[in-house]
Amino acid sequence: MITLTHNGITLELPGDLFWTDRYSWRSVTSSAEYTLTGALVVEYDQRQAGRPITLEGDTTRAWMDRATADTLQAWANTPAAVMQLDWHGETHTVEWRHSDGALDVRAVRELLPHDTADRVIATLRLMETDE
Repeated sequence: MITLTHNGITLELPGDLFWTDRYSWRSVTSSAEYTLTGALVVEYDQRQAGRPITLEGDTTRAWMDRATADTLQAWANTPAAVMQLDWHGETHTVEWRHSDGALDVRAVRELLPHDTADRVIATLRLMETDE
């Protein structure tokens, strides 16, 4: 099960949303520089926060209703919104990655007029915080 909680409100998200960048982030960073004598100086550091968490649905799985997407949109439009993500038992404190677009939603099938029960496909772009 996947849930996202903000200000005491918990949304249940589709359990088959895929965490696309789960294994691409590295917490260790380094920089390498040569000195005037030609010696190599390598510095390492451990990142404290900022791990991206991109959750994606597609045309065959992880659909949600428009009402859930509307709530996500409202949360994404709240500056510095801190949320709790429960990813199948793992808890992460997250914020929206606004620099990468935060949230994309598209209809599975465009129907007019729109209804809150219409199915949509969403991509949530979050990042872990150090809180």
